[in-house]
Amino acid sequence: MIPIHFRAAEGLCIRLPRNSLRAAGRAVRAGVGEGLLFDGEDRLSVWSVSSSREEGDDLLLFGPDFEGSNLDTALAVAPDVASSLALVEALARAFRAMLEAGSLPSPLLSPGILVSASQAVLVLPPYLVSKALSASSTTSFAEGTVPVFHSRQEDAGTAASTFLALAVYRLASGREAFPATKAAKEERAAGGKFLPLSLAAPSLEAGLSALVDRVLADPRGTGPADWVAALAAARIAGPVRSLSESEAADNERRRRSYESRAHRTQAAKRFLGSHKGALTAASAVLIVITLVVAGILARSAALPDLSALSPREVAAAYYRALDALDTDLLEAASRGQGRDKDARYIAALTVLGRARMAMEGEDPMLRASEWLQAGSPVLAEGKVVHGITDLTLAEPGAGSQAEGIVDARYRIWSMDEASPPAPIAATRHDRLQLRQVGQGWKIYRIEREGG
Repeated sequence: MIPIHFRAAEGLCIRLPRNSLRAAGRAVRAGVGEGLLFDGEDRLSVWSVSSSREEGDDLLLFGPDFEGSNLDTALAVAPDVASSLALVEALARAFRAMLEAGSLPSPLLSPGILVSASQAVLVLPPYLVSKALSASSTTSFAEGTVPVFHSRQEDAGTAASTFLALAVYRLASGREAFPATKAAKEERAAGGKFLPLSLAAPSLEAGLSALVDRVLADPRGTGPADWVAALAAARIAGPVRSLSESEAADNERRRRSYESRAHRTQAAKRFLGSHKGALTAASAVLIVITLVVAGILARSAALPDLSALSPREVAAAYYRALDALDTDLLEAASRGQGRDKDARYIAALTVLGRARMAMEGEDPMLRASEWLQAGSPVLAEGKVVHGITDLTLAEPGAGSQAEGIVDARYRIWSMDEASPPAPIAATRHDRLQLRQVGQGWKIYRIEREGG
Protein backbone atom coordinates (compact mmCIF):
# COMPACT_ATOMS: atom_id res chain seq x y z
CA MET A 1 0.00 0.00 0.00
CA ILE A 2 1.20 3.53 -0.75
CA PRO A 3 0.88 5.95 2.21
CA ILE A 4 -0.71 9.36 1.75
CA HIS A 5 2.28 11.10 3.36
CA PHE A 6 5.99 10.41 3.80
CA ARG A 7 9.27 12.15 4.57
CA ALA A 8 11.51 13.24 1.68
CA ALA A 9 14.53 15.46 1.12
CA GLU A 10 12.24 18.43 0.43
CA GLY A 11 10.32 17.91 3.72
CA LEU A 12 7.12 16.16 4.71
CA CYS A 13 5.14 15.21 1.62
CA ILE A 14 1.40 14.67 1.10
CA ARG A 15 0.62 12.44 -1.90
CA LEU A 16 -2.55 13.22 -3.91
CA PRO A 17 -3.86 12.01 -7.27
CA ARG A 18 -2.56 14.22 -10.07
CA ASN A 19 -6.13 15.11 -11.07
CA SER A 20 -6.37 16.94 -7.73
CA LEU A 21 -3.90 19.59 -8.95
CA ARG A 22 -6.41 22.38 -9.50
CA ALA A 23 -8.44 21.67 -6.36
CA ALA A 24 -5.29 21.40 -4.25
CA GLY A 25 -3.90 24.61 -5.70
CA ARG A 26 -7.09 26.51 -4.90
CA ALA A 27 -7.06 25.08 -1.37
CA VAL A 28 -3.46 26.12 -0.75
CA ARG A 29 -4.07 29.63 -2.09
CA ALA A 30 -7.23 29.96 0.04
CA GLY A 31 -5.43 28.87 3.20
CA VAL A 32 -7.39 25.62 3.41
CA GLY A 33 -4.10 23.85 2.78
CA GLU A 34 -2.77 24.77 6.22
CA GLY A 35 -2.27 22.43 9.13
CA LEU A 36 -1.30 22.99 12.76
CA LEU A 37 1.74 21.90 14.77
CA PHE A 38 1.57 21.50 18.56
CA ASP A 39 5.11 21.35 19.98
CA GLY A 40 4.21 19.41 23.14
CA GLU A 41 4.68 22.51 25.32
CA ASP A 42 1.37 24.24 24.53
CA ARG A 43 2.80 26.24 21.61
CA LEU A 44 1.14 26.22 18.19
CA SER A 45 2.47 27.06 14.73
CA VAL A 46 1.10 26.79 11.21
CA TRP A 47 2.20 23.99 8.88
CA SER A 48 1.71 24.95 5.22
CA VAL A 49 2.60 23.64 1.78
CA SER A 50 5.71 25.35 0.42
CA SER A 51 6.34 23.50 -2.88
CA SER A 52 4.92 20.82 -5.17
CA ARG A 53 5.77 18.61 -8.11
CA GLU A 54 4.11 15.98 -10.28
CA GLU A 55 5.42 12.42 -10.30
CA GLY A 56 3.65 9.93 -12.56
CA ASP A 57 0.00 9.88 -11.60
CA ASP A 58 0.70 11.62 -8.29
CA LEU A 59 0.80 15.21 -7.12
CA LEU A 60 3.36 15.68 -4.32
CA LEU A 61 2.90 18.61 -1.91
CA PHE A 62 5.83 19.47 0.41
CA GLY A 63 5.90 21.31 3.71
CA PRO A 64 8.20 21.54 6.76
CA ASP A 65 9.65 18.21 7.85
CA PHE A 66 8.22 16.39 10.88
CA GLU A 67 9.80 13.35 12.46
CA GLY A 68 6.92 11.28 13.77
CA SER A 69 4.50 8.45 13.12
CA ASN A 70 0.94 8.43 11.90
CA LEU A 71 -1.43 8.28 14.90
CA ASP A 72 -2.90 4.91 13.92
CA THR A 73 0.55 3.39 13.49
CA ALA A 74 1.76 4.83 16.79
CA LEU A 75 -1.23 3.41 18.66
CA ALA A 76 -0.86 0.04 16.93
CA VAL A 77 2.83 -0.39 17.80
CA ALA A 78 2.72 1.02 21.36
CA PRO A 79 3.93 -1.71 23.73
CA ASP A 80 1.04 -1.41 26.20
CA VAL A 81 -2.14 0.47 27.03
CA ALA A 82 -0.28 2.96 29.24
CA SER A 83 1.97 3.97 26.32
CA SER A 84 -1.03 4.28 23.99
CA LEU A 85 -2.89 6.46 26.50
CA ALA A 86 0.18 8.71 26.80
CA LEU A 87 -0.13 9.38 23.06
CA VAL A 88 -3.84 10.09 23.39
CA GLU A 89 -3.12 12.45 26.30
CA ALA A 90 -0.68 14.37 24.08
CA LEU A 91 -3.36 14.48 21.40
CA ALA A 92 -5.94 15.80 23.91
CA ARG A 93 -3.52 18.54 25.00
CA ALA A 94 -2.96 19.47 21.36
CA PHE A 95 -6.71 19.59 20.66
CA ARG A 96 -7.24 21.72 23.78
CA ALA A 97 -4.61 24.24 22.68
CA MET A 98 -6.03 24.38 19.14
CA LEU A 99 -9.57 24.81 20.44
CA GLU A 100 -8.52 27.62 22.79
CA ALA A 101 -6.82 29.32 19.82
CA GLY A 102 -10.01 28.94 17.76
CA SER A 103 -8.22 26.91 15.11
CA LEU A 104 -9.01 23.24 15.74
CA PRO A 105 -9.10 21.62 12.24
CA SER A 106 -12.24 19.89 10.98
CA PRO A 107 -12.97 17.16 10.14
CA LEU A 108 -10.56 15.17 12.29
CA LEU A 109 -8.98 12.31 10.33
CA SER A 110 -6.41 10.15 12.08
CA PRO A 111 -4.51 9.24 8.86
CA GLY A 112 -3.57 12.94 8.74
CA ILE A 113 -2.43 13.23 12.38
CA LEU A 114 1.23 12.57 13.27
CA VAL A 115 2.83 12.31 16.72
CA SER A 116 6.54 12.44 17.63
CA ALA A 117 8.58 10.81 20.38
CA SER A 118 8.54 14.14 22.24
CA GLN A 119 4.70 14.15 22.06
CA ALA A 120 4.54 16.91 19.47
CA VAL A 121 1.40 16.62 17.32
CA LEU A 122 0.99 17.65 13.68
CA VAL A 123 -2.50 17.85 12.19
CA LEU A 124 -2.13 17.98 8.41
CA PRO A 125 -4.64 20.03 6.37
CA PRO A 126 -7.92 18.04 6.54
CA TYR A 127 -8.96 19.08 3.03
CA LEU A 128 -5.76 17.74 1.49
CA VAL A 129 -5.86 14.59 3.64
CA SER A 130 -9.43 13.93 2.49
CA LYS A 131 -8.34 14.28 -1.13
CA ALA A 132 -5.43 11.93 -0.57
CA LEU A 133 -7.58 9.34 1.19
CA SER A 134 -10.00 9.25 -1.72
CA ALA A 135 -7.27 7.53 -3.78
CA SER A 136 -5.63 5.44 -1.05
CA SER A 137 -6.44 2.58 1.31
CA THR A 138 -7.36 3.82 4.79
CA THR A 139 -5.66 0.77 6.31
CA SER A 140 -2.28 1.33 4.68
CA PHE A 141 -0.43 2.47 7.79
CA ALA A 142 -0.61 -0.57 10.05
CA GLU A 143 -1.88 -4.05 9.34
CA GLY A 144 -5.20 -4.68 11.00
CA THR A 145 -5.90 -1.15 12.21
CA VAL A 146 -8.91 0.96 11.33
CA PRO A 147 -8.27 4.72 11.44
CA VAL A 148 -10.44 6.97 13.59
CA PHE A 149 -12.57 9.33 11.54
CA HIS A 150 -14.81 12.02 12.92
CA SER A 151 -16.78 14.17 10.49
CA ARG A 152 -20.14 14.67 12.25
CA GLN A 153 -21.53 18.18 12.11
CA GLU A 154 -20.82 19.24 15.68
CA ASP A 155 -19.00 22.11 17.31
CA ALA A 156 -15.23 21.70 17.33
CA GLY A 157 -14.92 20.79 21.02
CA THR A 158 -17.60 18.13 20.86
CA ALA A 159 -16.11 16.70 17.66
CA ALA A 160 -12.68 16.43 19.31
CA SER A 161 -14.23 14.81 22.39
CA THR A 162 -15.94 12.14 20.27
CA PHE A 163 -12.74 11.53 18.30
CA LEU A 164 -10.81 10.91 21.53
CA ALA A 165 -13.55 8.64 22.89
CA LEU A 166 -13.47 6.51 19.73
CA ALA A 167 -9.67 6.28 19.92
CA VAL A 168 -9.60 5.26 23.61
CA TYR A 169 -12.40 2.74 23.03
CA ARG A 170 -10.48 1.08 20.21
CA LEU A 171 -7.10 0.92 21.92
CA ALA A 172 -8.54 -0.29 25.25
CA SER A 173 -10.92 -2.91 23.85
CA GLY A 174 -9.36 -3.86 20.52
CA ARG A 175 -12.68 -3.26 18.76
CA GLU A 176 -14.64 -0.39 17.26
CA ALA A 177 -17.40 1.23 19.32
CA PHE A 178 -19.50 1.46 16.15
CA PRO A 179 -18.66 -0.97 13.32
CA ALA A 180 -17.63 0.75 10.10
CA THR A 181 -20.74 -0.17 8.11
CA LYS A 182 -23.45 2.00 6.63
CA ALA A 183 -26.10 0.41 8.83
CA ALA A 184 -24.01 0.98 11.95
CA LYS A 185 -23.42 4.62 11.04
CA GLU A 186 -27.15 5.13 10.55
CA GLU A 187 -27.83 3.40 13.87
CA ARG A 188 -25.32 5.63 15.65
CA ALA A 189 -26.75 8.78 14.04
CA ALA A 190 -30.13 7.74 15.45
CA GLY A 191 -28.66 7.38 18.96
CA GLY A 192 -27.87 3.70 18.62
CA LYS A 193 -26.42 1.55 21.38
CA PHE A 194 -22.82 0.42 21.74
CA LEU A 195 -21.21 -2.06 24.10
CA PRO A 196 -20.12 0.07 27.10
CA LEU A 197 -16.37 0.23 27.50
CA SER A 198 -16.87 -0.79 31.13
CA LEU A 199 -17.91 -4.18 29.68
CA ALA A 200 -15.64 -4.25 26.63
CA ALA A 201 -12.49 -3.41 28.67
CA PRO A 202 -13.35 -3.86 32.37
CA SER A 203 -9.74 -3.52 33.52
CA LEU A 204 -9.47 0.10 32.28
CA GLU A 205 -9.39 2.80 34.96
CA ALA A 206 -13.00 3.46 35.96
CA GLY A 207 -13.07 7.25 35.56
CA LEU A 208 -11.63 7.13 32.05
CA SER A 209 -13.97 4.29 31.07
CA ALA A 210 -16.96 6.26 32.40
CA LEU A 211 -15.96 9.32 30.33
CA VAL A 212 -15.71 7.22 27.16
CA ASP A 213 -19.18 5.75 27.74
CA ARG A 214 -20.63 9.16 28.57
CA VAL A 215 -19.21 10.83 25.44
CA LEU A 216 -20.23 8.03 23.07
CA ALA A 217 -23.76 8.14 24.49
CA ASP A 218 -24.01 11.94 24.29
CA PRO A 219 -20.88 14.07 23.72
CA ARG A 220 -22.59 17.42 24.26
CA GLY A 221 -21.00 19.55 26.94
CA THR A 222 -17.62 17.79 26.76
CA GLY A 223 -14.36 18.82 25.16
CA PRO A 224 -10.59 18.24 25.09
CA ALA A 225 -10.09 19.72 28.59
CA ASP A 226 -12.22 16.89 30.05
CA TRP A 227 -9.95 14.36 28.37
CA VAL A 228 -6.74 16.03 29.54
CA ALA A 229 -8.00 15.79 33.13
CA ALA A 230 -9.32 12.21 32.82
CA LEU A 231 -6.21 10.87 31.10
CA ALA A 232 -3.90 12.54 33.63
CA ALA A 233 -5.92 11.05 36.49
CA ALA A 234 -5.79 7.60 34.89
CA ARG A 235 -2.02 7.89 34.39
CA ILE A 236 -1.51 8.76 38.07
CA ALA A 237 -3.90 6.08 39.38
CA GLY A 238 -2.71 3.45 36.93
CA PRO A 239 -4.59 3.00 33.64
CA VAL A 240 -5.34 -0.71 34.05
CA ARG A 241 -5.90 -3.12 36.90
CA SER A 242 -6.01 -6.90 37.18
CA LEU A 243 -9.40 -8.60 37.50
CA SER A 244 -10.02 -11.47 39.85
CA GLU A 245 -11.49 -14.66 38.41
CA SER A 246 -14.90 -13.84 39.88
CA GLU A 247 -14.82 -10.27 38.48
CA ALA A 248 -13.82 -11.56 35.03
CA ALA A 249 -16.59 -14.17 35.08
CA ASP A 250 -19.17 -11.61 36.21
CA ASN A 251 -18.13 -9.16 33.50
CA GLU A 252 -18.34 -11.88 30.85
CA ARG A 253 -21.87 -12.72 31.98
CA ARG A 254 -22.90 -9.06 31.85
CA ARG A 255 -21.30 -8.58 28.42
CA ARG A 256 -23.10 -11.60 26.96
CA SER A 257 -26.38 -10.41 28.43
CA TYR A 258 -25.94 -6.93 26.98
CA GLU A 259 -24.99 -8.18 23.52
CA SER A 260 -27.85 -10.69 23.52
CA ARG A 261 -30.34 -7.97 24.34
CA ALA A 262 -28.85 -5.65 21.70
CA HIS A 263 -29.08 -8.46 19.11
CA ARG A 264 -32.78 -9.00 19.92
CA THR A 265 -33.47 -5.28 19.62
CA GLN A 266 -31.75 -5.06 16.22
CA ALA A 267 -33.58 -8.16 15.00
CA ALA A 268 -36.87 -6.59 16.00
CA LYS A 269 -36.00 -3.37 14.17
CA ARG A 270 -35.06 -5.29 11.03
CA PHE A 271 -38.31 -7.27 11.23
CA LEU A 272 -40.43 -4.13 11.50
CA GLY A 273 -38.50 -2.48 8.67
CA SER A 274 -38.78 -5.41 6.27
CA HIS A 275 -42.48 -6.06 7.04
CA LYS A 276 -43.66 -2.48 7.36
CA GLY A 277 -45.80 -2.61 4.24
CA ALA A 278 -47.50 -5.85 5.29
CA LEU A 279 -48.28 -4.88 8.88
CA THR A 280 -51.39 -2.96 9.76
CA ALA A 281 -50.91 0.08 11.97
CA ALA A 282 -52.55 -1.70 14.88
CA SER A 283 -50.38 -4.80 14.64
CA ALA A 284 -47.23 -2.70 14.30
CA VAL A 285 -48.12 -0.78 17.45
CA LEU A 286 -48.85 -4.02 19.31
CA ILE A 287 -45.48 -5.50 18.32
CA VAL A 288 -43.59 -2.35 19.30
CA ILE A 289 -45.33 -2.06 22.68
CA THR A 290 -44.66 -5.73 23.38
CA LEU A 291 -40.97 -5.32 22.56
CA VAL A 292 -40.58 -2.14 24.60
CA VAL A 293 -42.37 -3.46 27.67
CA ALA A 294 -40.46 -6.75 27.49
CA GLY A 295 -37.20 -4.86 27.29
CA ILE A 296 -38.10 -2.71 30.28
CA LEU A 297 -39.15 -5.69 32.39
CA ALA A 298 -36.15 -7.84 31.44
CA ARG A 299 -33.55 -5.55 32.96
CA SER A 300 -30.06 -7.02 33.03
CA ALA A 301 -26.94 -6.18 34.98
CA ALA A 302 -25.28 -4.77 31.87
CA LEU A 303 -25.57 -1.12 32.89
CA PRO A 304 -23.21 1.86 32.56
CA ASP A 305 -20.51 1.88 35.23
CA LEU A 306 -20.90 5.02 37.36
CA SER A 307 -18.82 3.78 40.29
CA ALA A 308 -16.13 6.47 39.82
CA LEU A 309 -18.59 9.38 39.90
CA SER A 310 -19.28 11.77 42.77
CA PRO A 311 -22.86 12.31 44.10
CA ARG A 312 -23.19 15.45 41.96
CA GLU A 313 -21.96 13.60 38.86
CA VAL A 314 -24.39 10.73 39.51
CA ALA A 315 -27.20 13.27 39.78
CA ALA A 316 -26.11 14.80 36.46
CA ALA A 317 -26.16 11.32 34.90
CA TYR A 318 -29.70 10.76 36.25
CA TYR A 319 -31.05 13.89 34.58
CA ARG A 320 -29.10 13.13 31.41
CA ALA A 321 -30.95 9.80 31.35
CA LEU A 322 -34.28 11.55 31.87
CA ASP A 323 -33.50 13.94 29.01
CA ALA A 324 -32.31 11.16 26.66
CA LEU A 325 -35.02 8.62 27.65
CA ASP A 326 -32.22 6.24 28.63
CA THR A 327 -33.56 3.56 31.00
CA ASP A 328 -30.13 1.91 31.38
CA LEU A 329 -28.48 5.10 32.63
CA LEU A 330 -31.46 5.91 34.87
CA GLU A 331 -31.22 2.49 36.50
CA ALA A 332 -27.45 2.72 36.87
CA ALA A 333 -27.77 6.04 38.74
CA SER A 334 -30.60 5.10 41.13
CA ARG A 335 -32.11 2.47 43.38
CA GLY A 336 -35.49 1.81 44.98
CA GLN A 337 -38.82 3.55 44.46
CA GLY A 338 -37.42 7.06 44.07
CA ARG A 339 -37.04 6.65 40.33
CA ASP A 340 -40.27 4.76 39.59
CA LYS A 341 -42.26 7.77 38.40
CA ASP A 342 -39.43 8.91 36.13
CA ALA A 343 -38.98 5.35 34.80
CA ARG A 344 -42.68 5.28 33.87
CA TYR A 345 -42.27 8.67 32.16
CA ILE A 346 -39.41 7.30 30.04
CA ALA A 347 -41.31 4.09 29.28
CA ALA A 348 -44.44 5.97 28.17
CA LEU A 349 -42.52 8.27 25.82
CA THR A 350 -40.45 5.36 24.48
CA VAL A 351 -43.58 3.36 23.68
CA LEU A 352 -45.18 6.43 22.04
CA GLY A 353 -42.08 7.16 19.95
CA ARG A 354 -41.55 3.61 18.74
CA ALA A 355 -45.21 3.02 18.05
CA ARG A 356 -45.37 6.16 15.92
CA MET A 357 -42.13 5.14 14.24
CA ALA A 358 -43.69 1.81 13.31
CA MET A 359 -46.79 3.46 11.90
CA GLU A 360 -45.26 6.48 10.18
CA GLY A 361 -41.60 5.58 9.67
CA GLU A 362 -40.41 8.80 11.33
CA ASP A 363 -39.24 9.48 14.86
CA PRO A 364 -41.65 12.02 16.41
CA MET A 365 -39.48 12.74 19.46
CA LEU A 366 -37.57 16.03 19.69
CA ARG A 367 -35.46 17.12 22.65
CA ALA A 368 -36.44 20.47 24.11
CA SER A 369 -32.82 21.67 24.11
CA GLU A 370 -32.56 21.05 20.36
CA TRP A 371 -35.93 22.71 19.70
CA LEU A 372 -34.95 25.80 21.71
CA GLN A 373 -31.52 25.98 20.07
CA ALA A 374 -33.25 26.00 16.68
CA GLY A 375 -35.25 29.08 17.74
CA SER A 376 -38.45 27.35 18.92
CA PRO A 377 -39.83 26.81 15.39
CA VAL A 378 -43.40 25.79 14.66
CA LEU A 379 -43.55 22.04 15.02
CA ALA A 380 -44.48 19.66 12.26
CA GLU A 381 -47.67 17.74 12.95
CA GLY A 382 -47.10 14.87 15.35
CA LYS A 383 -43.79 16.09 16.77
CA VAL A 384 -43.37 15.66 20.54
CA VAL A 385 -41.01 17.94 22.46
CA HIS A 386 -39.61 16.38 25.63
CA GLY A 387 -36.65 16.58 27.96
CA ILE A 388 -34.91 18.82 30.47
CA THR A 389 -33.43 22.30 30.21
CA ASP A 390 -31.92 24.85 32.59
CA LEU A 391 -30.59 22.18 34.96
CA THR A 392 -28.63 23.40 37.98
CA LEU A 393 -27.18 21.13 40.65
CA ALA A 394 -26.04 22.11 44.13
CA GLU A 395 -24.73 20.21 47.13
CA PRO A 396 -26.03 21.90 50.30
CA GLY A 397 -23.37 20.21 52.41
CA ALA A 398 -25.76 18.27 54.63
CA GLY A 399 -24.45 14.88 53.54
CA SER A 400 -21.88 12.57 55.10
CA GLN A 401 -19.25 10.16 53.88
CA ALA A 402 -21.95 7.49 53.61
CA GLU A 403 -24.80 9.68 52.33
CA GLY A 404 -24.99 12.61 49.95
CA ILE A 405 -27.60 15.26 49.14
CA VAL A 406 -27.95 17.08 45.82
CA ASP A 407 -30.51 19.80 45.02
CA ALA A 408 -31.64 19.93 41.39
CA ARG A 409 -33.63 22.70 39.73
CA TYR A 410 -34.73 22.41 36.12
CA ARG A 411 -37.56 22.69 33.61
CA ILE A 412 -39.18 19.56 32.19
CA TRP A 413 -40.96 19.81 28.85
CA SER A 414 -44.09 18.15 27.52
CA MET A 415 -46.93 18.87 25.07
CA ASP A 416 -50.10 20.63 26.22
CA GLU A 417 -53.54 19.48 25.15
CA ALA A 418 -54.38 22.52 23.05
CA SER A 419 -55.21 22.26 19.36
CA PRO A 420 -52.67 22.13 17.87
CA PRO A 421 -50.54 20.86 20.79
CA ALA A 422 -47.65 23.10 21.83
CA PRO A 423 -44.59 22.58 24.05
CA ILE A 424 -44.91 23.66 27.68
CA ALA A 425 -42.40 23.55 30.53
CA ALA A 426 -42.91 22.92 34.24
CA THR A 427 -40.38 24.11 36.82
CA ARG A 428 -39.19 21.51 39.31
CA HIS A 429 -37.07 21.36 42.43
CA ASP A 430 -35.81 17.91 43.42
CA ARG A 431 -33.85 16.98 46.52
CA LEU A 432 -31.88 13.81 45.81
CA GLN A 433 -30.63 11.61 48.62
CA LEU A 434 -27.77 9.27 47.69
CA ARG A 435 -26.03 6.38 49.40
CA GLN A 436 -22.91 4.36 48.76
CA VAL A 437 -24.09 1.10 47.14
CA GLY A 438 -21.18 -1.26 46.58
CA GLN A 439 -18.43 0.93 45.15
CA GLY A 440 -20.59 3.76 43.81
CA TRP A 441 -23.18 6.37 44.75
CA LYS A 442 -26.84 5.70 43.95
CA ILE A 443 -29.95 7.88 44.31
CA TYR A 444 -32.38 6.15 46.67
CA ARG A 445 -34.93 8.90 47.35
CA ILE A 446 -36.26 11.95 45.47
CA GLU A 447 -38.29 14.69 47.16
CA ARG A 448 -39.96 16.65 44.38
CA GLU A 449 -41.65 20.04 44.23
CA GLY A 450 -43.34 21.36 41.10
CA GLY A 451 -44.89 19.82 38.00
